[in-house]
Amino acid sequence: MIYERLIVARDLLKDDGVIFISIDDNEVHNLRKICDEIFGEENFVANSIWQSRTSISDDHEISMNHNHTAIYAKNKNNLKFYGEKLNESEYQNRDNDPRGPWKLVPLDANKPGGDTNYPILNTNNNKEYFPPEGRSWAINSKDFKKLLDDNRIAFGINGERAPKKKLFLLERLEKGDTKTPSSILLDAGTTKDGSNELNTLFERKKIFSYPKPVDYLSRLIQYGIYSEKNQIVLDFFSGSGTTAHSVMSLNALDGGDRKFIAIQLAENLDESLLKASDDAKSIIKNSISFLDSIKKKHLLTEIGKERIRRTGTKIVEDNQDKAGIDKLDIGFRVYKTGSSNMEEVYYHPEQLSQDNLFSLASNIKEERTPDDLLTQVILDLGLELNLPIEERTMHSNNVFIVQTNALV
Repeated sequence: MIYERLIVARDLLKDDGVIFISIDDNEVHNLRKICDEIFGEENFVANSIWQSRTSISDDHEISMNHNHTAIYAKNKNNLKFYGEKLNESEYQNRDNDPRGPWKLVPLDANKPGGDTNYPILNTNNNKEYFPPEGRSWAINSKDFKKLLDDNRIAFGINGERAPKKKLFLLERLEKGDTKTPSSILLDAGTTKDGSNELNTLFERKKIFSYPKPVDYLSRLIQYGIYSEKNQIVLDFFSGSGTTAHSVMSLNALDGGDRKFIAIQLAENLDESLLKASDDAKSIIKNSISFLDSIKKKHLLTEIGKERIRRTGTKIVEDNQDKAGIDKLDIGFRVYKTGSSNMEEVYYHPEQLSQDNLFSLASNIKEERTPDDLLTQVILDLGLELNLPIEERTMHSNNVFIVQTNALV
């Protein structure tokens, strides 16, 4: 199942796109082989370790408290990898610099010496400093003098140490700088946090096993499209709908207009209940009971859809005082794959008779709705499914208008 989806994912990714695949210890080695084949070994970015739980489990020799996140680029040469939001608590303004808070970073670099290997005098203690052994300064003496004159060099917090460069928070924010993330995610929420988030939305009922937390998915989304507020996030295994939740939360946070596409097989929960383990049965029963309470079919996709609805409502309620929250798009459309709306009309002559000619008077299948036909026409014309659609009545006929005048 995953092989075919990864091929489609590769084809759908933009040239500067990135894919994150969560997997456990049992299958990570197989996943890496598949991804190396599909995306190419040269487009491997990293294998990130996410701490998915903090409590210790006694059912194995070693408690499995982590999951893997395999990260691959469509084309690593074009990849835009943004990293994490800057930690503003690391910046202070100890000398009341008018440019605001700053932090110190090393001035040396791992490169050949030449004109970047020279002594720097600290006039506070009259000591000369050279770069550490095997390294050199990151800049030559001329550029160092410019930074020093511009108060961008500090000799430690108390002025008695080797030179370091001042990085100003506001300047970095203006440039869109981010923090290089660690390969180990220890503070991105756990599956317990994911369960608590779902419980809050669903009247404290546990209806899904080991859901991923919003913080974890938000972190990955920011790695890929940190400051790009109009991108599309696609989730091939939507499950409980955490990705959609994360996208809407990020949009509420920064006023973005990111879109999500959530794909999930319509798993029949009644059938799953028959095959489930004893531990899983209680959760599936809760899901079925909940779906009965809202008069929905016993399908996993109905859980995801309801979560998206409730998430959107809660985000708006929690941010009532935030400017622009009334413009937040919390709507979504649901599509499912199906056969063509059109009847099969291509037959060999020997397959036809006068008796069935009248069945060809209309080439539209029975029980197909105007919405069904509209969707097929939109796809046939290569238009996007998220375009605004308006329905009007003209001369007693219902007319759909897509994107003002893209399709009528």
